Amino acid sequence: MITLQRIEGFYWVAREGGFARAARSFPYPITQPGVHLQVRRLEEELGLPLFTRVGRDRMALTHAGRRLFEAVAPLYERLRTVERELKEGTLAGTLRIRAAGFALRHVAPAWLSRISRRHPGIALQLTEVATPDPGPLRRGHRPVFPPPADSR
Repeated sequence: MITLQRIEGFYWVAREGGFARAARSFPYPITQPGVHLQVRRLEEELGLPLFTRVGRDRMALTHAGRRLFEAVAPLYERLRTVERELKEGTLAGTLRIRAAGFALRHVAPAWLSRISRRHPGIALQLTEVATPDPGPLRRGHRPVFPPPADSR
């Protein structure tokens, strides 16, 4: 079973191009042999090499390694931003609201104004619908941001 620990070791080696540089770049202390062990176990689990040696301390991705890196890199590269946003209490993204025109014109403006002031990184996407569709909520698509406590 692929574990996040092994994927993390793979990510840092792929990003830095070598085991020693990967160990120095980790967000926590780890040795070069520790990183090497993570990658070796991942390769054993997958049954194929992810790197080829191209120099004394340089590693290059194989075709399979490139494919895996393309899949995991966005997660690891976004983590720093998410961590900062969580610590600072800032949020970013798109809040999509589909509602009847009456709700968009008379109910939502004050609430949306508070959301925009508190979370300037959130883009609002409003869509007026003739008939509200509760289907997404029934399927488990919950709102990302609940209404502020003072608006209830």
